Amino acid sequence: MRKFIALFAFAALAVFVVSLTSCETESVNGSISISPSTVQLEKDESATFTASGGYEYSWTLSDESLGILSSRSGASTTYTSRYDPGSNNASVIQILTVSSTIAGQNTSQALATAEAQIEHMSTPVDEPV
Repeated sequence: MRKFIALFAFAALAVFVVSLTSCETESVNGSISISPSTVQLEKDESATFTASGGYEYSWTLSDESLGILSSRSGASTTYTSRYDPGSNNASVIQILTVSSTIAGQNTSQALATAEAQIEHMSTPVDEPV
């Protein structure tokens, strides 16, 4: 009788463990996005970007010398331009990338990224009166 109870208890524990490990995670559409996707800024101007479609976000810049981010993690960040292309009216493009690990079915995970373009515009020169 004790063997039967021990076997039954072991079987019940095994079913419980299997049911915990085979749970599906919440599924998302497999992509993330940034809003806005493009902005134009002059030196010392800022824009706030918001990511959606993932869970935890990480923000990076293509060129750290062009501007700064208020935060490297979280669903939103503010970018402030620190660059003026000068009087030649040529613009310079900064790429803002957000990455997020998104959940799929059966605990699989995938890394998703999205990009926004930040165009650095020349600061207008005041003409003498």
